[in-house]
Amino acid sequence: MERRTVSGVILVLLLAAAFHMIVSVEAKNASISVINLATGDNSFIFYTNTTAVGTRFNATVWIADVTDLFAYEVGFVVDDAMLKIAGAWLPKWDVRWVFTGRITSSPSPVFFDRDTDGVFEEVWIGDEIVVGATYPKAGDAVPGWLCVVEFEILLSPEEDGKLSSNLIIDSYDSSGYPITYLLDSNLDEIPIDKINGQYEYRAPPPETHLPGDINRDGKVDIRDIALAATAYGSYPGHPKWNPIADENGDNKIDLRDLVLIAKNFGKTYT
Repeated sequence: MERRTVSGVILVLLLAAAFHMIVSVEAKNASISVINLATGDNSFIFYTNTTAVGTRFNATVWIADVTDLFAYEVGFVVDDAMLKIAGAWLPKWDVRWVFTGRITSSPSPVFFDRDTDGVFEEVWIGDEIVVGATYPKAGDAVPGWLCVVEFEILLSPEEDGKLSSNLIIDSYDSSGYPITYLLDSNLDEIPIDKINGQYEYRAPPPETHLPGDINRDGKVDIRDIALAATAYGSYPGHPKWNPIADENGDNKIDLRDLVLIAKNFGKTYT
């Protein structure tokens, strides 16, 4: 009898654990993320030597782990000393848009210049279904796109410096209500986790160099050997002198430079 009782208790505990796991899975929130399509993550990193003030870039807002999506609104807020919001669209041109194939109300986005400095630092954009099934249905892209927002870079960092700011979707209006929200077909709010974008504008990183890569093409190969061989035995003022072949910086092209090439021959870097 005691063994059966113990076995029964174990069975009850296992069932309880399994039920807890099922509830935990079912309780998973939907997620909305700001995505850089070029990198596949939420980072937007630019360098002053390749990207000028005035450059514009896009952020795409994705949604995952959602059911019965009937309507949504995404609110973006940025630091308008660094960035301005230049445009916002429902991505109807792409099959990954969540309401592809439905008839929707498609209201125009609303832009805000809260501090009246002539720069839009906030936008609200969203949509709702008029005719059609809620998202996702069979054939819909998962995860899906909610909107695309364009930003313009306004400010450059100081030399050797960095500017950083969030592209915020996890924000609230003056009454304390979330700007970014989802509604199901009963017009109930869907619980969501929101992942902001991360913007950085930096001075260029220091140049990297692989010893032996004389021509700086990212690899040590026969071209580097040819350059060193052509300049072999030279020094400043010599007609064959080529300073880039002086790998160890001793003002002469000799066996030491060739050894550096040989040690790293075949290596590459990016």
